[in-house]
Amino acid sequence: EKYKFIDLPGDVYYITTLPVRLVASDVLLIAVAALVICFLATLYPAHQASKLNPVEAIRHG
Repeated sequence: EKYKFIDLPGDVYYITTLPVRLVASDVLLIAVAALVICFLATLYPAHQASKLNPVEAIRHG
């Protein structure tokens, strides 16, 4: 099952629409991968912030 989300100019291209097929497993995999990457990207700054003394961090901005 293909969806025609993207229209193409017929005088330029052989086809007038770009067929797109959405697969639920692909969408789920991309969503999970994005969440994991975002979570991993927060670990290093959080670890660095945990080493700081809060009073010194506020004082020196």
